[in-house]
Amino acid sequence: MIATSALDANSEYLVNDALQKVMRSDSTTLTIAHRLATIRRADRIIVLSSEGEVAEQGTYAQLSKRPDGAFNKLMRMQMEGLAEIPQECKDGVIYEEAEMEEKEEQELREEEEARLEREREEREKEEQVKVKAEQSL
Repeated sequence: MIATSALDANSEYLVNDALQKVMRSDSTTLTIAHRLATIRRADRIIVLSSEGEVAEQGTYAQLSKRPDGAFNKLMRMQMEGLAEIPQECKDGVIYEEAEMEEKEEQELREEEEARLEREREEREKEEQVKVKAEQSL
């Protein structure tokens, strides 16, 4: 059973938001999901076939660009309640949105990496000051 399967849209958003915060941290997060919204901002998505083999892998934007790919087939299956695929999907709007989101996420990752690097440098400087202070005693 998927943790978000019985949640209303607002609760699912809150869970996904919390997951995003965890995924931005300096750790590895493995998410297994059926709902595409759960994995949309993942650094890497691995799509498994019905036989359990890797059918395709990449970022959301990369996978969204492959019209006949396994990922897009799953996307269409989730939208199957619609009589046909919406025009914005055919026109590439969803792909453009995915690319924009991927760029924004990359910028956030870079900012976070820069912040962590600054913190590391500050800790090293503090350690050097401590060592010098101890040496001068």
